[in-house]
Amino acid sequence: MFELLEEYGIDKELYVDVLTNKERTFRINRIKNPNEILFELKECKRDKYFPFIYHCNSQLKIGNTLDYFLGYIHTQSFSSMIPPIILNPKPHDVVLDMCSAPGGKTTEMADFMNNTGMIVANDNKINRLKMLVANMRRLGVENTVVVNEDARNVKFNIQFDKILADVPCSSLGSSLFALKKWTYKRSRDFARIQRKILMRAFDLLKEGGELIYSTCTFIKKENEDVVQFLLDNNENAKLEDISLNFPHERGIDMKEAVRIYPQHVNSEAFFIAKIKKN
Repeated sequence: MFELLEEYGIDKELYVDVLTNKERTFRINRIKNPNEILFELKECKRDKYFPFIYHCNSQLKIGNTLDYFLGYIHTQSFSSMIPPIILNPKPHDVVLDMCSAPGGKTTEMADFMNNTGMIVANDNKINRLKMLVANMRRLGVENTVVVNEDARNVKFNIQFDKILADVPCSSLGSSLFALKKWTYKRSRDFARIQRKILMRAFDLLKEGGELIYSTCTFIKKENEDVVQFLLDNNENAKLEDISLNFPHERGIDMKEAVRIYPQHVNSEAFFIAKIKKN
């Protein structure tokens, strides 16, 4: 089981420790809390890279605090906040979140957009969409339309300025259980779905628009190989360089993409690629 970690240069002990005793992180929801006033979380430390992210003791029950109940903050792993940061949607953009539930990244993008413009938040699982809607209400998000479609075939009469495709994956970067049940076939099956979602996302992107493809796994077949499939089949798809100011690695044979491992940021593993439509 752990041989797979060695193959990708992941520190086994830290991987197990991070996923067993996950650090609690949250972000300030500036839609409701622009002054970053915290009632109960004074002991948490501000992140040194992103001032709206805080790190807390792993035993702290952030979801039971008044700050969380009022929608002033939202719990989310550090790594999972990075794809929206890289996409960086602006006020008045028209944005599509291909696989949005339970809504951490969707509501993060709404924050970046000052609750203006429009986000179309799609997911094919209605029960997960209920969690998305609940999070939207708690956080005061008003610029988002919720859609229940299969991302591989979703249809719209508009094209989007920016698209986030944080796709279903084998989740090896976030779950020890997923690592235990992983097989090559499982990654192959996910890759088929991922390729279709990414191709559909690119079709819906405006010329000059930007697309983020991300997963919480480290398997090349689900990451670089999926992105390369898009590039091979679309001459107007250009891989953009990602610049991060915290420890990370470059993609495997794809220097523009990034890989975040547990040993880099004490958080789950993520793969992120940025694509522009020329």
